[in-house]
Amino acid sequence: MAEYLYCRVSTWDQSTEPQTQALLKKYPNAIVITETASGWKSRPMLKELISRMQEGDTLIVAAFDRLGRNALDL
Repeated sequence: MAEYLYCRVSTWDQSTEPQTQALLKKYPNAIVITETASGWKSRPMLKELISRMQEGDTLIVAAFDRLGRNALDL
């Protein structure tokens, strides 16, 4: 059972570092996946992550808005 941290920012001038560091304090053994400038409809890193997750794995995000823009995305 793996823990995955998904950290996303919407623009190239933002950094995933604050999200990553805050989450790693709580989940130090988690695998970190980051995505930048994914304000576009496509989130390839998230899509790849979800496709490789197995039963029992955990997906952790700093906030729901990092995972999707609306209820349909979630």
